[in-house]
Amino acid sequence: MAIHPNRTIRSAYFISLCLVLTSIGACQQNRQPETSEAAASPQPCRLDLSAPSAVHQAEAGNGSLKVTAEGDCAWTAEVSDSEWIELQQPQENELTYEITANTSGSARSAAISFKGEGRILRTFSVFQEGARCDLAVDPLSANVPADGTTGSLRITTDTNCQWTAERKVDWIQIDSFDIDRISYKIQPNTGASARAGAIQFLIDQKEMGSFWVFQEGVAQPSTGCNFSLDTAPISWRAKGGSAEIALRNEDKCLLQVTSDVDWVELPAEGLVPPGASSFSYRVLPNSGSRARTAVLSIAKAGEAEPQFAARLVLVQDARTCSVRLGQSRFDVLPNGSRLSLLVKADPGCRWKAESDASWIWLGKAEGDGDGEVSLEVTANQTGGSRIGTIRVADRALVIIQRGQPSCNLALKPESSAFGIGGGGGTFAVKTQDSCDWKAQSQTDWITIDEDSRGLSPERVHFTVEENRGIAPRTGTIRVGENIFSVTQNGVTPCFYALRPSHAEYDSHGGENSFRVSTRDYCDWQARSDVSWIQVAATADSAGEAFVRYVVEPHEGTGSRTGTITVGDSSFVVIQAGRLPCSVDLDRELIDMEAAGATFSVSVTTRANCVWSAGSPEPWIQLDQGAEGSGSGPLKVTIAANPNAEPREGTLRILNKALIVRQAGTGRYHYNVVVRDRDGNFLSGTKVTFHNGGHKLTQTTDQRGSASATFEENSGIAYSVNGTKRSFGDNRKLVHLMETEYPVALSLVIDEENRMDGTIWIRSQAAGIEMKTTPGTTVQLPYGTYYISYENEELIHTEVHTVRGISRIVIDIATMPNVYYRNLYRKNNELGLRDKVVATGDARRDGFPYFLARYWLARLYWDRDDRNAATDLLEDLFSHRDLWMSMNIKPHYVVAYLNCLEYRGAHELIADICEEEPLIQQFNQLRNGERDAYWRFQFLYHRIKALDRMAEQAREFKKRRYRKRIDRALTWIAELPVETLNSNPVRYQELKEIKARLDKRS
Repeated sequence: MAIHPNRTIRSAYFISLCLVLTSIGACQQNRQPETSEAAASPQPCRLDLSAPSAVHQAEAGNGSLKVTAEGDCAWTAEVSDSEWIELQQPQENELTYEITANTSGSARSAAISFKGEGRILRTFSVFQEGARCDLAVDPLSANVPADGTTGSLRITTDTNCQWTAERKVDWIQIDSFDIDRISYKIQPNTGASARAGAIQFLIDQKEMGSFWVFQEGVAQPSTGCNFSLDTAPISWRAKGGSAEIALRNEDKCLLQVTSDVDWVELPAEGLVPPGASSFSYRVLPNSGSRARTAVLSIAKAGEAEPQFAARLVLVQDARTCSVRLGQSRFDVLPNGSRLSLLVKADPGCRWKAESDASWIWLGKAEGDGDGEVSLEVTANQTGGSRIGTIRVADRALVIIQRGQPSCNLALKPESSAFGIGGGGGTFAVKTQDSCDWKAQSQTDWITIDEDSRGLSPERVHFTVEENRGIAPRTGTIRVGENIFSVTQNGVTPCFYALRPSHAEYDSHGGENSFRVSTRDYCDWQARSDVSWIQVAATADSAGEAFVRYVVEPHEGTGSRTGTITVGDSSFVVIQAGRLPCSVDLDRELIDMEAAGATFSVSVTTRANCVWSAGSPEPWIQLDQGAEGSGSGPLKVTIAANPNAEPREGTLRILNKALIVRQAGTGRYHYNVVVRDRDGNFLSGTKVTFHNGGHKLTQTTDQRGSASATFEENSGIAYSVNGTKRSFGDNRKLVHLMETEYPVALSLVIDEENRMDGTIWIRSQAAGIEMKTTPGTTVQLPYGTYYISYENEELIHTEVHTVRGISRIVIDIATMPNVYYRNLYRKNNELGLRDKVVATGDARRDGFPYFLARYWLARLYWDRDDRNAATDLLEDLFSHRDLWMSMNIKPHYVVAYLNCLEYRGAHELIADICEEEPLIQQFNQLRNGERDAYWRFQFLYHRIKALDRMAEQAREFKKRRYRKRIDRALTWIAELPVETLNSNPVRYQELKEIKARLDKRS
């Protein structure tokens, strides 16, 4: 996981330094600009951390550290191979992190690496203690008869604590283990003496408790010496001490006390006089790291084999000792080193050092009390750093060894994003000239071009395949230890919007085109459903394009309709037939009763005009046939209407249409469903039904429905919110509450409210791209739009949502560029000079620094003060390293490249056009004809400059230049035909370059 803080240089807009020269003719001057002094070399990056490491308890928590950067730094922080640490976004040079709880009983460690300039600048170590593990045994002891027995113990521990058990005597057997229980078996005691033993429980080799077994001996005849004492185990601390044991000696025998260990001292050689009620003993201090057990035996003195004996168990804790390390971290050079680690421990405290890395060799690794650990770190042959840990008790030493510094790789940029259609991409690999490297794709849908291996500096070209899956995906390319990330969107449904949606032609036909708007990854094919509409052979495409078609002449007299289908959308072509003559009718509308009738229509036309009549309705019949010549009557019979609802039909006579309306026989029922533009039903909306002069208002229900029934039809219609519509032949209609709204566009560009420039309106969702001017009113449907204002010197874009009749005001009067331009227009030299003085640092003042010098240079040039103007322009040219890092506007870049071409600076043009931010930005210009224009201009300059560089280069570099030219020519082929045809001179130059390269290959 990596966190990228904000760069220290403020982002600013790129200002075209050469737009001045283009507009005032400086680019045509023969005078070459003098080479300006190079920008000061950036200071090397250095990071300081507020602490080298931090130790956290086992519980979840967070931490922070201050990061101080010196020099021109852009650093990242990342955690390697540790999922229990999550870095947060840096705030004001402070890095915070969160750690999860450590549920295991073992401690753990990780390192946060700070990287910059392709290397590790600093490392911060994080240690977290293990979870505390407690263990309880139930029961703690058992009294067992001499013939033995079986039993079980219940074990209770904390979560994730792993325990083990071991027996201390061979007559106790552990039969089975379970997660929280063990079973045991006690062997019979054949001796006369009682005995004691234990099962000991351990966690991470630490004693956590014991289960004691006290077993009687085989019953013996009484010896006349009866005594007793409490046989429960006695616990002692590690420091030891003295104590007395009370006993009951009823027969007043002389007793003998013996011990099986040497760390329990018994006075008077362990003899207890007759009649004594107690005896004393002393436990020596335990200097070991483990607990220990002793058994005291009490029997009648003088017996070689005592007939009766009692047992007393003593348990002494291990000594607790403190261990400290003289150092918590070593930073080691790549070639390795011999080191010594000081260990401070309490006297008698034994310790052992252990390493978790094979490349760390330990010499003397254990001791007692204070001591030293000798260690050796072997050479690191890789280019990356590595981290190892040496543990001594609960303390840790972190060793960080850098990789070999001979080859430092850096990728620029470090990631790229693609649409679902995929495509080509590139990134630069920065390293020393002697370093070999290889780019390898770690994803099967990313392929590397053949020339992506070589000596630095070089670029890696790769191709991303089309993503036909629904979900987005991420892939990587590995270059050495560096990773380049590629993200790609998933598939969303394709739509196809045709603009315009139809066209009308006379009988002569013609040729035209319509625009297909869709997503870049959507393939489509244009097909005509009639033979008289011919679609161009280039009608198979993807994304946005134009479809050209030809409508053949129509020899018939009637009109005809054809369709061109693209995806699920249709483009309709309506072509009129040849009309050698026309007719006039004495009426245009006939209203009939339901019973029907016969009527006569008077047809007036020229004497030699032949006409035909007909109706698609079977209830409209022609008594005299369907054809006629010249003027005369035409008898028409209307059959009776058996339906309750009225009906309407059309009788067409040549170029005229006669509408026939016939009433129905019964009641008329009408229904209106009201929805919004998202398809939701609208309840509670008032719908007014009109029947002649009568009105009936209903309110829609939960399904958005309102209905009305009428006894007669006097022209039934309905209205909602003032919008009135006729039902026509439909008895049920759906009413959409929102339609296209008038939107007034106005512009505030300065205090004079000048109305110049162009306004572009774009909406990808609605498939709209509209061009207009300030002060106009356009019709737009409900939705969100990008409203852009453009003139010769600036582009300004805003986002607006149209929800009804609205007015959109584009206010750019307060933009810095407009403010400085107004000073220029008012001939305010003093104001511009004050701004030049006030903005004296290009890196600090950014955008205003360039604007002030830009407009003052134009003012000087207008006054023919060429020397003063040139001084300002040369100052701007010297800051190319700064404006290349700013947010670059396409039209400024193209203007600057035009100037460089006039000056013949082809090598500089090639360098600029190979900048990865520029290539990515121009490749993303794919929305409409304006974007296509700027993309073409950039590619033109790139191809021309690379072609000239290839002619002058040696064969090795010549091949590289030609591959880049081929890639750029591929991008040219993706541009719309209209864009190429609108730039005929430059397009012809590119075709000549391509033909020359094809001939050589």
